[in-house]
Amino acid sequence: MRTAGIILSALTVFALGLVAFLVGAWMASTNFSDRPSFLWSYTLPVAAGLMTFGGWWVASGLGLARMKAWAKISMLAIGAFLLVAAAFGALDMVLDPSAGVTYLFEGTARASFRPEMTAFYALLAALGTFWLIFFSRSSIKSRFSP
Repeated sequence: MRTAGIILSALTVFALGLVAFLVGAWMASTNFSDRPSFLWSYTLPVAAGLMTFGGWWVASGLGLARMKAWAKISMLAIGAFLLVAAAFGALDMVLDPSAGVTYLFEGTARASFRPEMTAFYALLAALGTFWLIFFSRSSIKSRFSP
């Protein structure tokens, strides 16, 4: 039996994974002939990473919808990854005076950009924490038992 939390988690991780995969595919297919060559050497690994994580998240969303036991374990891993990555990202935004996109706008973006990015990272950390707690509960674990 699927709970509302399982259904919402499946939809959320599927949608986020699909967006990540499509952004990665777009990045990989972008023509960089008129841009500096170092952008391609940076963009290709990032695109591959986005497509890999996106595919993993899409598969996890489909697995959750089908109540597969491996999808519950995958959601615990995704939750832990989100929590750690977002916590370090938020910490970087708070502690690093050069963080953000200040170099793009001659310092004008610092005051308005960093708080939003910190809030974005906090939102991702909250989502990861929710998934860690939610999929660790015994009532949810029993729903995924074979």
